[in-house]
Amino acid sequence: QAQQLFPRVLRGLEAKKLPEKKKKMLWNTMLKAFAKAGDYQGAHRWVQTMGRNSVALNSKAIGKLVESAANRGQVAEAEQWLAEFGFPPNRSSSQTTRIAVDPALHNMATTASARAGDFHRASAWGERLLSMDISHPAIFGTVLDAGAKVRDSAAAAQWLRRMLDSSLPLDRIVVGSLLNAGAKAGGWERSLAFLHEAARDADVDVAKFLDGISCTTIADACAKKGDIAGMERWVEKFRALGFGLNVVACNILLDGYARKGNLRKMLECMAMMRSEQITPNIFVYSTLISCCARRKDAEGAIGFFNEMLGLGIEPNEVVYSAMVDALCKTGDMEEAVRWLQRMKQANIPPGAVAYSAMISGFAKRREPESAAKWFEAMLEADVHATTIAFNSVIASCAAVGDSTGAKEWLLRMDIDNVQPDVITFNSLIQSYANREEPEKAAACLEAIAARSLEPNLITYNSIVGAYARAGDPDSVAKVLDKMSEVSLQPNHITWTAMITACGNACPQRPAAAERVLQEMINQGIKPNRVTLTALARAVGWRRRNALLKEMRLEDRHNSSNTLHLSLTTEVESIAE
Repeated sequence: QAQQLFPRVLRGLEAKKLPEKKKKMLWNTMLKAFAKAGDYQGAHRWVQTMGRNSVALNSKAIGKLVESAANRGQVAEAEQWLAEFGFPPNRSSSQTTRIAVDPALHNMATTASARAGDFHRASAWGERLLSMDISHPAIFGTVLDAGAKVRDSAAAAQWLRRMLDSSLPLDRIVVGSLLNAGAKAGGWERSLAFLHEAARDADVDVAKFLDGISCTTIADACAKKGDIAGMERWVEKFRALGFGLNVVACNILLDGYARKGNLRKMLECMAMMRSEQITPNIFVYSTLISCCARRKDAEGAIGFFNEMLGLGIEPNEVVYSAMVDALCKTGDMEEAVRWLQRMKQANIPPGAVAYSAMISGFAKRREPESAAKWFEAMLEADVHATTIAFNSVIASCAAVGDSTGAKEWLLRMDIDNVQPDVITFNSLIQSYANREEPEKAAACLEAIAARSLEPNLITYNSIVGAYARAGDPDSVAKVLDKMSEVSLQPNHITWTAMITACGNACPQRPAAAERVLQEMINQGIKPNRVTLTALARAVGWRRRNALLKEMRLEDRHNSSNTLHLSLTTEVESIAE
């Protein structure tokens, strides 16, 4: 539209014989239109047209071209426009000299690199500007922001030190960028400590530069780490700065409580929002519904969904996916299917989260055929198959002992270029364990190592469990040696499996089972009900009871099984 208007407006200016300055402004305004539209080719052609008409570029138009590319994270285009107009500068050109003294314009290339998450390139541009004696707080702030995006808090801290060493004033943007880098790297505490130390050396008070964004950034980082006390403390600091409670702070609180599954605190937060007349947004309700999903509370999720509709808030994919997930976790797959259809009727195509929830739901019901059916439905809907989706199908095969099916799905992952993770192999191991094929389960360790994955405690416990059911304590001991080599400590499940292996061995190894129990206690792990039942099978109920007295262990489950234990002891004495 601007291009269509341009000739008519230009003719009008020429007819009125207005100064050349007005025509130059019109040409540059047209160039800014190309820049704002992100039409780099069109802008380049327009610059050539301006040259043919002897119209000089002004700094604002150049800035718009570079800024447009920078805001989109188009590093190459931003650098191209800077090069087009003489950067690095050539002092023989009056135009280049004018551009060279504009640090904000030069910093656009650094901004583009930061938005693209290219910290190395942003640092290089920062270094180039500093080497030309172009020093400005915005340059340091932009490089710090790039460090935040790549979660490199140490590199960001180094740039802050250089800024203070250059006697440049500290500002809120720089402080916020450093804290954001620390928060994303999982160490905002180190960033804040460094900030205080560096500022103290420069005789600067950091407290006055902490703003609402800094406080909510740290509060959000605490929420994601599960540090509820820290989260609440920083939200209070946010309020103490005079910002008051707002929907952003409430979202952070709700997210932190949701991660802990604390629905009571979430409801208290909602009540506080109502008392402060803060209108909940879709993020609030998606958090609430997701929390209900984790708690397997489908009824609560539906209640929040209806409340959201009552406020006129339209549900999005996240909300519908959380609803489907909540129903899948409760095992109500029929209702989950209806909600998925409702999602489609609302013209919201289900994504990977919704389909993965469906696949996982049927997997937990031990229905591998249905899980596979929904996997195929996901592909038909042009939704990319994720590792999580594949893992759910493999787990469904493992649950019914279908090791052949599990292997076929693992092969399909390779064909589809989807990388398996250790959970994938844990399910495959479990499928062998359920078929009482411990050697095949143990062989999976080599496959895990071949893919440069690290087996975890679940991996080893599954293999130990397979050997335990087969009554092979010697092989269990070998697996424990491998665990020790990778510094993994046995837990309740491991120790119980070791005792089970002694009980299932032929002949049984009661003395070995007693030694395992003693070692378990020495490691500070108290036997639970399952452990004591496995011990009874290995040494007999009478000896089991005697061991509990000798080791001064409390049998918390004995009161509910008094008749069973007394009868078992009597039967054993008769048998002897």
